[in-house]
Amino acid sequence: MRLITLGSIVKTPSGRIGVVIKWHVWSDFDVYDRVSIAFSKKRSDGVVLRPELLEVLEWANEKNPSKQYLNSRVEELCKK
Repeated sequence: MRLITLGSIVKTPSGRIGVVIKWHVWSDFDVYDRVSIAFSKKRSDGVVLRPELLEVLEWANEKNPSKQYLNSRVEELCKK
C-alpha cells in the first residue's frame, strides 16, 4: 500500500474519486486512523474513511501534463 499524504488523489470503495484533505488520529473511542476525503468544494460532499480502504490513483499523483488541472483542484479543496 502506498503512503497516503495530504493532497493524494484516491478512489473510495464505492468508486468515487476525491482528494485527501485531513488526517484524523485515533482517540479513546476509535483505535483506527481515518482520513477526510473531499469530492467537491461543498462542505457536505465528503467522507471520512480508514486509509486501508482507499486506493491511491498513481496516474493522478505522478507528474504528467494533465496534472495541472488536478493540482489546482487539490489546492482549492485543501483551502477549506
